[in-house]
Amino acid sequence: MNELTQGGLRFSPEPIVRDTGLSAGGNISKVVDELKADTTESFELVLDSIIDGKDMFKITKGWRIDGDLLVDSGIFLEGKITGRLVAPGHVVVVAREGEALMGVECEMLICCGKVGGKVVSSEIILGEDGEMHADEIYVKRGRFVNCEGSEFSGRIHPM
Repeated sequence: MNELTQGGLRFSPEPIVRDTGLSAGGNISKVVDELKADTTESFELVLDSIIDGKDMFKITKGWRIDGDLLVDSGIFLEGKITGRLVAPGHVVVVAREGEALMGVECEMLICCGKVGGKVVSSEIILGEDGEMHADEIYVKRGRFVNCEGSEFSGRIHPM
């Protein structure tokens, strides 16, 4: 199967195999519990980076799962923290420590990343009011390909 490298992770195309059924406004820790990863470590970290000219300088919560790093809510975008899991301006980052970080934010896909051998992604839709609204959270087996969005690098700084 063809693979590509994006943000320090290897991605290969695989079909969606199941839907967690969680609402996108829920806490991603429920996804972590659903995956029943063998190794889960909760921690805090700080990320310094710039995406599309905007400073994204702090992430406050994350999990290390099977050697991968999953970062969830608590991203400050130009000094304002996002409140929901996949709110507008929110990016979910997945990386291996010491490697480049990858985050996705765009109209049809707001986040993706490998977690415990699977991929967590969230599709969003553009509402009539012009705001982005979350649809559902999907867990995909394998890797996710065709990630359209912002790729950025940064260093992981444990707090």
